[in-house]
Amino acid sequence: GGTTTGVRQYGELLEPKRIVNEKVIMKVDRAVYTQVQTDFFDDWTAPSFSVEYAAEAGHAQAKEYDTLHMRMLIKAPSWAPPASLTTRFPVGQATNMNGYNALSTREAKAKMIADQHSEAILRLTKNDIDRSGLITLVSPDIYHVLSSYWDGQNAPWLATGRSDHRKLVHLNGIPVYETNLFPTGAVASSPMGSQFNLSADEARGQIVIFDPRKVLITPTAKELYGFTETFPSQLHTLMTTIRMFNVGHKNGGSVQVLRPAA
Repeated sequence: GGTTTGVRQYGELLEPKRIVNEKVIMKVDRAVYTQVQTDFFDDWTAPSFSVEYAAEAGHAQAKEYDTLHMRMLIKAPSWAPPASLTTRFPVGQATNMNGYNALSTREAKAKMIADQHSEAILRLTKNDIDRSGLITLVSPDIYHVLSSYWDGQNAPWLATGRSDHRKLVHLNGIPVYETNLFPTGAVASSPMGSQFNLSADEARGQIVIFDPRKVLITPTAKELYGFTETFPSQLHTLMTTIRMFNVGHKNGGSVQVLRPAA
C-alpha cells in the first residue's frame, strides 16, 4: 500500500515518489536437527530400516518447519510495524468466538464459524488486503464441524465449493485447508527462542485467514541437509539431518485469527 498514483497533463514532468520502507535485522543462530543411530545389524538383516529412518527424519523436519510457521501466523495479530510505517500497515486481529463451545449442535457451530469468517474477511477487505491471495487454515476439529454441513448446492452461508476428499473447499469465497499443525496448548519455552512461545489465549486459535505472500519471512542460513557417518569400530552409523533458519513477520496486518471460546 505504499505506492500512490499521479496525474500528468501534456508538458508536465513526472514526479517520482519514494516508497517508505524499513529493514528488519533477524538473527539466524539455531538449527533444527535429527540424529538417529543405526546398528550394522540393521543393515545386515532383512528388512533394512535405513529407508524408513530417513523418511521419519524428513517428516519430522517438515512438521517442525511448518509448526514454527504456524505459531508465527497465530502470533501475527500482535505484530506491530516500525514507527515510520504505522500508517502503511493495518493491524491484524485475533477474535474470540464467544459462545462457540457452549453450542450443542454442529450446525449451530458451523453457522457461527461461517459468520465469524465472513466478518474477518470484511475486516481484511476494509484494510485493503487483496482477497485473491487469501487462504484459510483450520484445525481438524473445525473442519469436522464444517464438513458435516457443507453442501455446495443448498447451504446458503457457503459461497462455493465441495468437501470431496477432505482437501479443499471454499468458505465465503476463500479456499479452506485442513491442517494438524495448530497447537494443543501453551508453549512456555520453545528451544527455537521466546518468539515462538504461545500464551494459552494464542494457543486457542484454530482458524487463520491470511495471504501467504505477505505475512511471514524465513531467512535461511542452510537449507535441509543430510549426511551419514559410519563408525566401524562401534558397528553403528549416525544419520543426521539439519536445517538452519528463522521465521519472522513481514506484515502481520494481513492475518485474522479466530479462537473458539466458551
